[in-house]
Order: sequence, then structure tokens, then C-alpha cells
Amino acid sequence: QVQKQLDQIEQRSYQISYLVHNLVGLSQDTVPHFSPVDLTALIDELEQAWDVTNGKIPRFAINKSGDLPAVLGNRVLLSSVLHNLMRIFSTLAGPDTVPRLQVTHIESENNVKISIANGTPGLSDDEIEQLLDLFYRGSKISPGTGLALFISKRVVELHGCHLEIRNDEDLGTVFEILLQASGPATL
Repeated sequence: QVQKQLDQIEQRSYQISYLVHNLVGLSQDTVPHFSPVDLTALIDELEQAWDVTNGKIPRFAINKSGDLPAVLGNRVLLSSVLHNLMRIFSTLAGPDTVPRLQVTHIESENNVKISIANGTPGLSDDEIEQLLDLFYRGSKISPGTGLALFISKRVVELHGCHLEIRNDEDLGTVFEILLQASGPATL
């Protein structure tokens, strides 16, 4: 029982330090270094880390199209966004719900779209409007996750993109990020 509580404290400490590290980095008036990022490898690493930290089969369905080009971005910050969103969605999904991460290449626009869906009933338009505000706590998807969502929004904006939130009848609440492909070939 004590070991379980210590493990939970350690995991919470890690989450807090991870968020603080990224918030400090984002508060600087510097532009992060952008380079080609292999999303396939990044997501594979996140999935492996997810297996280790959760100690069981991940409660996340991950689908990547086979033709993903590299995206132009900061690997550490993009990893932080995906980690934050995956953690939030897996924590808040019901026991019979498996959140979904889908990554697709939109060749006609030279973009890569990342969609993360929670699979549970959608949020109200009012909640969606305020969800990414700093420390917003009024949502069933975001009780106490306002800092992580704010940081994720800020990182996506630094990449010249937007984090869009919408409701879908089949998928529930969906977060979508559209990133600029750095070229047609994967790394």
C-alpha cells in the first residue's frame, strides 16, 4: 500500500517537473530551434515510455499513416504536447473507452494532421472556448489540467499552427494539430 502511494507521488512529481520545465522554456523570449522531426519515431518512443510508466497495456489506440513525412518543429516541445494530451485523455476516458491518436499526411497541403480523440461525449461550446485558457478548471475533460493544456496550446502556436478543439458524434472531443511537413520523405 505504501509502495503504491510512493509510486503515485513519484509519478505526480515527474508530471509537475515536466510541465514546469516546459513552461520555463516557453516563458523565455527566444525562438526554439526548429528542424525536421520524425513523428513516427517520436510517437513510437512515447508509446514505449507509456508502456513502461503505466506498467500495463496502454489504454490508447495509435494509428499512423505509412507515408508520414518529417515535420518542421522542435522535437522536445512536440513530445511534450503529445505526452500532455495523451496523459489527459487517457486519465479522463471511461473504463470502457479507448482514446485514439491518429496521424495522417495531407499531401495536397503539405501538412501532417495529428488528431487525439477521447471517445467520450463531447463538451459544450462554452467549455471548448475556455478549455485552453491558463488554469481553466471548469471542464470534465480538464479538472486540474489547465496548465498542461495552456502549455500545449502555446507550443503549437510557436510552431505557427493552431490547436483546434471540436466535437465529433463518433469520436467525442477531438484535439487537432496541423503541422507543416518539412519535405516529402520521412527521416
